[in-house]
Amino acid sequence: MKTSVFASIITIALILFSCIKHEIIPAPTPKVVLKSQFKGYIDGSAISSEFNEGVDGYTCLTNNDVFLQTTAVYYSSISSTTNPTTSPSIRLGLGTLSWSGAAIPTVDQFNAFFAAYVLPPYRTGASNGLEIQYTTALGAIYTSRQTTTAYQDAVFSNITQESDDTGDYSKFICNFNCYVYWTAGTLPVVNKDSLKIQSGVFKGWFKK
Repeated sequence: MKTSVFASIITIALILFSCIKHEIIPAPTPKVVLKSQFKGYIDGSAISSEFNEGVDGYTCLTNNDVFLQTTAVYYSSISSTTNPTTSPSIRLGLGTLSWSGAAIPTVDQFNAFFAAYVLPPYRTGASNGLEIQYTTALGAIYTSRQTTTAYQDAVFSNITQESDDTGDYSKFICNFNCYVYWTAGTLPVVNKDSLKIQSGVFKGWFKK
């Protein structure tokens, strides 16, 4: 009798154990690590503070202009989301990516474009080249020029493509020197229609 009771208990325990649903923990989804920064000299003076990711609300924002679903210009800007109207910001525009047969380019086309533009020329509106725009804390906007006779250069390095569930990214570092010229807003200094950016280092990304 004792043996029968014991066997019954074992059987019930096995049935209950087999009915327990074990939680399956999915593998963590990889996330692209995105950190931005801008530093350099404006008219010979170091910028008051580096535009570091997460400091004073600074972050990298991206967008693009698509024309007729065949070409695109990509923008990457570092600005403060906490004080957007009273903090300086900088934006890089790079174009022009061309493709056909789809509404948007493929990841391979996206990657190949940025890999090819390591030494881009300065171009108005970033059409087939680079355009840099700097906005002062007072809202004056200065933009690079294609036609300037002043020395200017730009080099993209550390170009890497990474993807996660938020999108496809082309991460980069851009070292540059250029003049930017007043294009909008109130001039902070009378007759000061240009600024010289030296040893500019922009660490950011473009998003497909």
